[in-house]
Amino acid sequence: METNPVDFATETRSAKDYYQDHRGRVMVVCGKEGQALESRHFFVVESVGTLPNGLLVTGLFDYNRRERFRSHEVRLATENEIASRNG
Repeated sequence: METNPVDFATETRSAKDYYQDHRGRVMVVCGKEGQALESRHFFVVESVGTLPNGLLVTGLFDYNRRERFRSHEVRLATENEIASRNG
């Protein structure tokens, strides 16, 4: 499994900067260690807001489903993960 060099747990960017960096990119909801990814874990960033202790990411999933996560609960999907998702 590929790892991502960005550590979202120490997010210091503004919501605007985070959105600009991740707009249109495929993201993954971080699951438990060793948990296989499924298509329901992938989304595209719809918006980013600010909480007192971090950022809140709204993701657009398949079938127009929306969910919100703290920025440290999600990460960019790797190229291999995107390829395996697309079959």
